[in-house]
Amino acid sequence: MSEKEIAVDQFTAVTGLANPSTSFTSVVNGPVQKATWYYALVFCSKLSMQEGLTPVYTINGSTDPAVWEVVPTTSNATTCNAAATNWSTTGYRLPTEMAWEWTAMGATDSRTNAFAGSTGSNTIGNYTWYSGNAGSTTHPVGTETANELGLFDMSGNVFEWCSDWYAASYPAGALTSDSDAGRGAASGMYRVRRGGS
Repeated sequence: MSEKEIAVDQFTAVTGLANPSTSFTSVVNGPVQKATWYYALVFCSKLSMQEGLTPVYTINGSTDPAVWEVVPTTSNATTCNAAATNWSTTGYRLPTEMAWEWTAMGATDSRTNAFAGSTGSNTIGNYTWYSGNAGSTTHPVGTETANELGLFDMSGNVFEWCSDWYAASYPAGALTSDSDAGRGAASGMYRVRRGGS
C-alpha cells in the first residue's frame, strides 16, 4: 500500500491523463481528487508497467491501459465494471476494503480504534486532515503523523478507492485478507471508497 495518498503530479506523470482535480483548490503536492475508480485502475496498471511488474487488471482482454480505449460513461460502464483482477500478479492494485480497514487501524488485532493512528488517548487532528482542522481544503500528502504502519492520511484528506463492490452486509466470522470472502462482493452498483474528506 502506498504510504501516502497519490499526489496530482504523480498521477498525471504516471497516467498521462489530465488533472481531474481542476475544480478544487490546488495545493503543492496535494492529493489527486475526482479521479474515478477506472482512473485508479489506469494508474495502478501504468505504474506496474513502468516498474516492470505484471499488471493486475484486465479490460477487454488486455492489461495495457493504452489498449483499453475506454473512458467510463453511462453507456460503457459495464465494460469498465467487468475489469478482471489477477490476484496472483506482482503489479499494483487497489486494496480490498478489508485490507484498507486493517492497514488504517495499524494492522492490530483490534477493531476498536476510533481512527487510523488511534491510541485511545490522542486526537484525530494529530493524524489527518478533516473538517475540524482542514480549513475546507485538501493539504499536501503525508503532512500529518503516520499511523503505526507508517501510512499517512488514512482517516482523511481525500477518500480512497478500494477494489471491492459496496455490499450492504459483511461476512460473519473470522476472515483472512487473501480469502475470497475478504475480497468483497462479486458484483454491485458502487465501488467502495474509504477514509475521509
